[in-house]
Amino acid sequence: MFNSNDGFTMPVAPVYGSGNGFGGEGSWIIWLVVILAIFGGWGNGNWGGYGGGQSTSVYEGYVLNNDMSQLSRQIDNASDRLFSQNVQISNGLCDGFYTQAQLVNGVNTNIMSVGNAIQTQLADCCCKTQTNIGDVKYAIGSTGADIS
Repeated sequence: MFNSNDGFTMPVAPVYGSGNGFGGEGSWIIWLVVILAIFGGWGNGNWGGYGGGQSTSVYEGYVLNNDMSQLSRQIDNASDRLFSQNVQISNGLCDGFYTQAQLVNGVNTNIMSVGNAIQTQLADCCCKTQTNIGDVKYAIGSTGADIS
């Protein structure tokens, strides 16, 4: 069918041209890229373009929405757990500080009670000493000795 005897010759683009942009200098690659870009070789979802121009199905939209809802719920749950743990830590710290305040208050009460007991004993000792000195003066005075 395509042999040279039937007179049919197939037109062939020259591999080495005359420098008019389609020849041997390699600029034909630039034209190929331009043609492919114009007719959808790159972009529009064919060889890239991140799916631009392609339609998504309802199922894909549902799955995406479901995944986002699940992610949102997980973030909310994590946030709630962190808040709950923060409240528990705060309550624990407050309880610990209240307990410490009560212990310090108890120590202060014990110090005051011991101080009051010592004060009472000192006062009693002074009173007894004064009474004994008075008794000694009386005893010496009743014997007739001169005490100045």
